[in-house]
Amino acid sequence: MIRASHHPFWTSFMRFFTLVKMRLHFRDVMIDASDAVPGQQAVLLIGNHYSWWDGFAANYLNIKHFNKKFHVMMLEEELRQRRFLSKAGAYSIQPFSRQVLESLHYTNELLKDNNNLVLLFPQGLIQSVYQHPLRFASGWYKALDSQTLPSIFFMVTLPEYGSYAKPTLYIYVKQYYPSENSGPADVEKEYNLFLAQCISKSRLA
Repeated sequence: MIRASHHPFWTSFMRFFTLVKMRLHFRDVMIDASDAVPGQQAVLLIGNHYSWWDGFAANYLNIKHFNKKFHVMMLEEELRQRRFLSKAGAYSIQPFSRQVLESLHYTNELLKDNNNLVLLFPQGLIQSVYQHPLRFASGWYKALDSQTLPSIFFMVTLPEYGSYAKPTLYIYVKQYYPSENSGPADVEKEYNLFLAQCISKSRLA
């Protein structure tokens, strides 16, 4: 697998590039994170995956709200084509291979460092923004260590055009508090409930 590193140049460049691209592409970016107070723990950010923009939206959220060292899991074939992204926090996973467990273990190690934020898309592939409820791929939950759980946050990103040429991007964030007996099915269920609430909000915005 390809591990993440944080070269100062590429980290600074991606921060600058994210802020510029978001400003140019979107009419506005609205963050609703009233139920997501950053703490001292590492952050696991679980997002929906509908477009090329999702990683940038999460990085933008991190810059504006969490201020952690950004990491994102990417498909290995995609990361090999953009290897420089590993120098800004991207690392790889190769589904249906022996490397999956290595990637999940690496994720677990990242989440033991309170300075880190790790972005995951458990649905595993890009799907239409109209696709809901989402189905999470099996196995992703093994990235979590029940003994040292990070702070878990749900992120939902939704674009709305209205009567404008450029869309407004709504980023909704909510902290998820797992119970002692929580499992992957519980996370999927709670995420989909939050997703439905966000879709209702965006239609009223």
